[in-house]
Amino acid sequence: MEQIKIGQFLKATRKEKKLTQRQIAESLNISEKTVSKWETGSGLPEVSLMLPLCNLLGISVNELLSGERLDETRYDQKAEQNIIAIGAKNKGAEDLLISEYMEKCVLRNFIANSEDIGSLQKFYCPNMPIKAIEKMIGDWNSLDYQGKYFEMFAIVQAEKVVGTLSLYEHSKSVVSIGIELFLGYCRKGYGTIAMNKALDICKEKGYKLVYQQVRADNIASIKLHHKVGFETDNYIYKNQKGHDVILFFKTLD
Repeated sequence: MEQIKIGQFLKATRKEKKLTQRQIAESLNISEKTVSKWETGSGLPEVSLMLPLCNLLGISVNELLSGERLDETRYDQKAEQNIIAIGAKNKGAEDLLISEYMEKCVLRNFIANSEDIGSLQKFYCPNMPIKAIEKMIGDWNSLDYQGKYFEMFAIVQAEKVVGTLSLYEHSKSVVSIGIELFLGYCRKGYGTIAMNKALDICKEKGYKLVYQQVRADNIASIKLHHKVGFETDNYIYKNQKGHDVILFFKTLD
């Protein structure tokens, strides 16, 4: 992050809002000298002040940390860069940016339109005819698989489908979550964001436990499950297909 650039951006946006340094300082209960330091690039706002400052100036946290206005096409790229840049230096700022980023990532059911069908045909089932994909989407949206609750979601970021997420009911209190990110969208934070949103959905639906089988060689998925708070006994089991798997569990309070 370039502090000089951020400072110049803060000064410009403050003037756009016709606010003085004193007004900013009084609103945030800080000194004018502190605001001046930000605008000259001599320091950055504390994490606790970032969101209130952004609300005053009508900007996002991502724009604050980027030092510029961002359209939808550049928001994702800059957010990913900023998360990587600040992650090791400032956990609080990283959490704030990820939280904002999460709000732009949504889970929704697939629609049998050209955009969703095109994404599925490109990344998920390239050899499947369009009619078959339309039927598959219809089956997904029935919310049933062999008499149990099943729901398939599109993971959508900036109106682009970047992967799939499924919920499958094992019993009235136990559910599993399956995530698949499409090629080119891995290691960008979408898995963490989508998993956290899915956990909220599971909790809202009344499930008490999330149970997962993860391939022992799927390092990325293992890291993801640890990151969002799953527990494991660290033993390796064989699943029905003969693959080595690790069992993960998470209770939903």
